Formats: sequence, C-alpha cells, structure tokens
Amino acid sequence: MKPLPVVFRPLAGETLHSWLNRAAAVYRMSLDQLLAPSLTHLHSLMLDFDFGTLQTLATLTRTTPDFLFAHTLSSWRAEERLQWLTIWQTEPNWMFPHCEFRFQLTTNYCESCLLEDAATTGVEFFRLNWLLAPQTICPRHLTFLRETCRCCNRQVQPRHWHSRTKFILACASTGKPLAQKPNEHRDIPEQARRCLASFEQSVFAAIQGQTPVGAWFAAQSAPDILRVVRDLLWVLTRAVGSDFYIQHSFEGSYFRPHYRWERPPKAKPWLGDLRIRDRRSVLATLVQLVDAGVNRKILHDSRRLLLPGIRDLDRLLALEDQRKLRQKLGRWHAGFHSLASNLLAGLESTRLR
Repeated sequence: MKPLPVVFRPLAGETLHSWLNRAAAVYRMSLDQLLAPSLTHLHSLMLDFDFGTLQTLATLTRTTPDFLFAHTLSSWRAEERLQWLTIWQTEPNWMFPHCEFRFQLTTNYCESCLLEDAATTGVEFFRLNWLLAPQTICPRHLTFLRETCRCCNRQVQPRHWHSRTKFILACASTGKPLAQKPNEHRDIPEQARRCLASFEQSVFAAIQGQTPVGAWFAAQSAPDILRVVRDLLWVLTRAVGSDFYIQHSFEGSYFRPHYRWERPPKAKPWLGDLRIRDRRSVLATLVQLVDAGVNRKILHDSRRLLLPGIRDLDRLLALEDQRKLRQKLGRWHAGFHSLASNLLAGLESTRLR
C-alpha cells in the first residue's frame, strides 16, 4: 500500500477511525475505498486489530505504529476495562440465543461539541472519551450525548465529507449531518445535569486509573471506586420479584434485565450494553445512593419514584443474589461503610439458608 501524498495530523483525543475518515474525505473517498473492508468498522480499527494492521496503516499515513496506538483502545483490552466501553451486542440475539457471545464497539457523540467544532476550527471529529459508557452528559455543554443518528435512528456509522474549509461528520446511511441543535436536555434543570456530569467525570477518572478530583469519592483509590460502582450497577440490574420493572431516576425510565442476559451463553451485564437513556438514568440513581445529602436533593424529582426499594432488598432480590450482595459488601473499602450499612439494612429480614 503506497503512502498517501497528503495526510492531516490527528487532533488531540481524536479516534483513529475519525482521523482516517477525514484522510479519506480529502481525496473524495469513503473509508471503504481507502482501506480493506475488514478495517473500515469502528470495532476493527479501535479494538480488534493486530500489529500488522498498525504497520500497514502507519505506512499509508506516514506515521509509526506507536503513534497510531495512542489513538486506539488497545491498552484497554483487559476485561475489567472493557466493561466500561459502549458496546452493541450482536450475539446472542432473540433469534439465536445459544450462539457465542459477541459484541461490537460503538460510540456516543455530543452534538454541541460537533457544532462548536464546525464553528471554530471547521473540523468535526469523534473523541476517544465518547467511547466510554459512563459519559452520558457533555461536561462542557451539559447536553445529552446521543448514540444514534437523528434521521435514521440507527447506530452511528459516521462518514466525513470535506468542503473547502470544513470537515463535517455525516451519517453513512442518509448522508445528512450528524450534528443538529440538541433540545432533549431542556426538561432537566441545569443544576441536576451539572451534578450528574461531575459524577460521570469522577468515574471516568477512576477508569483511567486517576484519583478523582472534587467532592466525589474523596481520597478513595480507583480500584475501590470502580468496585463499588460495579457492585451498585449489579444490584440495580438484577431481575426482581414478579418480573417488575425497576424505575430509575433522572428521566423516569424503566429498566428490565435484557433478555439476552438471561439465556446461555449469558452475556455480562456491562453498563455499555444499555441504551444511553437507561445508562443516564441508572448513573443518576447511583449518585443518589453514593451521596445521601445535597446531591440527592439536586436530582430529586417529586413526580417520580426515584429509588428502587433499597430497604426491601430481601423482597426484591432472589436468595442467591442476596448472598452475593453480602459477599460484595464485605470487600468494600471502609470509606463506603455508610452506604454498605444501608444496603445491609435492606437484607436484615433475609433468612440465609
């Protein structure tokens, strides 16, 4: 493969997939025409590739494999980090529930960020942090991130088109710009959106192995934080008695464990496998569990039943799940003692066999 005559450098935090899309747009080509079909999907370029692929792309773009590596998620191959990525589960599905568990990496995007890119630098691009499931609100604009195209409502398969002065991201199916003026966030008070965005950024820092800055999880290590968040997600996504839905906070959305989680081979209930609306609602519920003070009041909406019956866990959870919860709470750091005590209080009437 011959090197391209001219290749722009990627922007800070840009995904490899987004950058190569821009490189193809310079020559009025699609990514399918620039690369082999097996390399054009987001999952193939960002997560599932080998060194030979990087070497080929490095030759094409006049760079080095190490340079390209920094714009992928290869360093996140560890299973404990994969569960924080936004995924689209392809198998098992409702028609073939006994197939091998497989998934595809997908992305969210902030329309306000893209519109700002177009107005300032003229280059719209996808960010690496948009691939993370815990980020559902833009910390800069406090608008809701999207996971589908507004026009066709399909999973995002972006394609750049290049004018004389701009690189615009468009839907590969409809050809229409992805970014339109968002308005879904207007029903939620700004203070509530800011509160949730700060919590999401703290979780994001922990996933990166950093100590969160701010009021959330003060002086706690990243592994301890992620263990608590992971265990709380496990509690909130359990199948409940009589197969009732659990109503989460913030948007009042209802959650029921996915059908594919209940059939073999059982897929792991990763946060990224939920629709972004449910993710945002579940994360808002986590905020209220972790902080029983000011932040709970900020996110409270008297029109909705916000929290599942934490005091009634003995009735909601199956006996096996109750045992697992006790084991999980025993491994929590002492800094989360108050929250662990509240959860244990909900299991007081449980009679372990």
